[in-house]
Amino acid sequence: MKAISGKLALLIICVFASSKSQATVGFYNLSISPGDNLIADQFDNSPNNTLDNVLTTGVAAGSTFSQWDPAANGLLPLSTYNGSSWSIDYAFGPNGVGGVLNSPSNTTVTFAGSVVNLNAFGTNLVYTFTPPARGPGTYLLGLAAPLSGATFQEIVGRAPNIGDSVSSLDGSTQIYTTTTFNGLVWNNGTPSLAVGQADFFTLVAAPEPTMIALAGAGAATLLIFRRRNSQAR
Repeated sequence: MKAISGKLALLIICVFASSKSQATVGFYNLSISPGDNLIADQFDNSPNNTLDNVLTTGVAAGSTFSQWDPAANGLLPLSTYNGSSWSIDYAFGPNGVGGVLNSPSNTTVTFAGSVVNLNAFGTNLVYTFTPPARGPGTYLLGLAAPLSGATFQEIVGRAPNIGDSVSSLDGSTQIYTTTTFNGLVWNNGTPSLAVGQADFFTLVAAPEPTMIALAGAGAATLLIFRRRNSQAR
């Protein structure tokens, strides 16, 4: 679980209180560049998390949105925003699943809603969500709570395997950067997602013992046997 300073969290999170109820709500503003932007909705909204309910404030008319289909390894058909509604009312999430927003211009999009997957312990907020198990494949994911500095393990739910990679998009340049885990470190920087950001996570199966490793173990056993045999003489 991840603990975060209450001061940092309060930049985007506040408590709404009334005589009848109390709920933790928040908002964040995302700077959107012309072209593709990988985004995630990190709140829970009533009555649902569909585009028409959560992705309209600040969205430029003519924008398109698509969700990633990990089973087909591709994007679903584009939904187009006409200035008031989306042609396909996709639903975000749940829990950090992202999408691709293509904007015709620079804009700032606002997300707001109920904060999920965070519990308050003293002055800290602790991230409590356990991601579902995901098999090998490519997924478009963000963190399931509005916190910055999200790590691979917090998003995927496990430590990286050799060959796992994360691809992030710089909206201002429209250039993707990929970093791959080599067993010790990430070869192009450790993944860390900002609030509202989604990245492509390409996951591989956990490696099995290789023939080289088995051969090495066999050679070591043979060497020990030869040494003992020589000493016996």
